[in-house]
Parts: sequence; structure tokens; C-alpha cells
Amino acid sequence: MTGTEILEVLNAHVNESVCYVNETTTLDLEYLERIAIERPGMYHFPASGGLGFGLPVAVGMALGDPSRTIIATVGDGSFNYGVTALYTAAKHQTRTIFVVVNNSGYGALAGFAERMGSPDVPGLHLDGIDFVSIAEGYGVPGKRVSTREQFEAAYLEALRSSGPLLLDVQVV
Repeated sequence: MTGTEILEVLNAHVNESVCYVNETTTLDLEYLERIAIERPGMYHFPASGGLGFGLPVAVGMALGDPSRTIIATVGDGSFNYGVTALYTAAKHQTRTIFVVVNNSGYGALAGFAERMGSPDVPGLHLDGIDFVSIAEGYGVPGKRVSTREQFEAAYLEALRSSGPLLLDVQVV
């Protein structure tokens, strides 16, 4: 599955309650091209960076307006910086769908390192982190998916849910 396919599925199932929080640096430009942002307050992102922004902002937005369904797309690298927000989501049963775009690495940082002429920076490969188990440890159910069909089915289920859910989406 690709990041583009994730965005296509999100855009195909938008409704009036959906708002997006985006912390997927590798998909920023594609997000703006592929997601129909049709009303004020529908899309939020850290304009100048802010590693770990996505999860806590999504939970805060859900607490601030329980009528909204907050879709938080976060990279697997940035996920680790705001993970404790899952506890609050579980305790308050926020309508938050956490979509972890899992490419097994810090894609944005690897790109920066490449542009800086240091392509082999250690610590940028994140292999074997079980985001579903981590989410469940905080009280948020989760599913791991690797195909568009699996993602779409899990996402539609999450949209029908009354509480938080994490989707660990394996991408190439």
C-alpha cells in the first residue's frame, strides 16, 4: 500500500463530522492535493514542524468538539513522541482515528539527511515496532493493515465506532 492510497481512501469517505490532523511530513504536499478541504477548521498541521504534534492535537480537538471525528495521520517516527495522548483518548472515549503511516523509518529525517549529504545516519530505520500492541496497552483498540482493501474496511469500521481506534498502515 502507498501513502497516496491512504489519502484516496480518506477522501472517498469524508463526511461533515470529519476533521484532519496531519503529521506525515512525507505526505504533506500530496495531502493538500488529494484531500478535499471544503470548510474552515477541517485541516490542521504543524506549519513549521513540531515532532509529536499529531496525536495530542487530535485528542485535544476531539475533546473540544465531541461532535467531530478527528482523523490523525501520523508517521511512525513522530508517533513515538506523542504516544501518551492515546491514554487520554481511551479514558475519554474520543472519536479519534489514529492512522499510523508506517514506512519503518523516519522518512522525513532520512530525506533531510540525504539532502545534507549524510545518507547513512544511524537510528532512522524503525523496524519491528508493534504500534497495535502499544495502542492496546494505552486502552485504544488497533488493527494492522497492509492493503488498500484492508485499510478501507478498517477505516469504515472506525468511522462507525464511538471511541478511538488506531490503524497501523504498512506502506512502501
